[in-house]
Amino acid sequence: VEFTEIPYTLEDLDRSPIVYRVKEVIEEKPNYTYDKTVYTIIASLSDDGNGGVKVTTSVLKDARTGFGLEDIIFHNEYEEKKIDIPVKKVWKYFGNSEASSVHYVHFPSVEKFEGEDIIRNNFARLHAIRTDIFKAREEAINEKVIEKPMQAHVLLHVSEEDEKLLRDAFGDKINQWLIVAKVSFVQEELTKYDNSEVKIEMAKGHVCPRCWNIVEEENEDGLCDRCADALK
Repeated sequence: VEFTEIPYTLEDLDRSPIVYRVKEVIEEKPNYTYDKTVYTIIASLSDDGNGGVKVTTSVLKDARTGFGLEDIIFHNEYEEKKIDIPVKKVWKYFGNSEASSVHYVHFPSVEKFEGEDIIRNNFARLHAIRTDIFKAREEAINEKVIEKPMQAHVLLHVSEEDEKLLRDAFGDKINQWLIVAKVSFVQEELTKYDNSEVKIEMAKGHVCPRCWNIVEEENEDGLCDRCADALK
């Protein structure tokens, strides 16, 4: 808060000290909380010896804060009003004709798809194989074979049916689904898990500076084929 200069004359010396009270005018605007602090300004007047008046001021806050305050500041707060809109009004706004209230609407019927049982079983089988691989991957990290999943080269021995299932589902991106560097299908016997046989090796190659995958191919700036194509 700033005030214009108040002039004093020698005749005002008899009134010293002069006390002023400063408080904020409450405008009662909605959602505002106003600062009700009352500042006291004490103006002590004395003769400056040159025909003028010397003024010394002190400011108190709520008449209990010590002397020495320099600024008079009021802190007001604004709280955004929360508006509660009944569900019925929203429902009426959208003009749904099925029912008068959202609470009376029927849930969508579950659609049946041809071969959905096969899809569901294949999905479960894929995740069962992935669980084996994730377990082998964590064991390899614990045994210091690799330091992190993206360094893993997965050797996988599964049935012809499971291999076809994986290839049909993910094509050449099986490694991306498993979050590893590379996947190789082999015929040799490996460590047996619940649904497959798995071995984890350190992947050979270099780290692509864009996707951080370990790859064997190398393009300009060390990029893998996928990143090089993406940046063309």
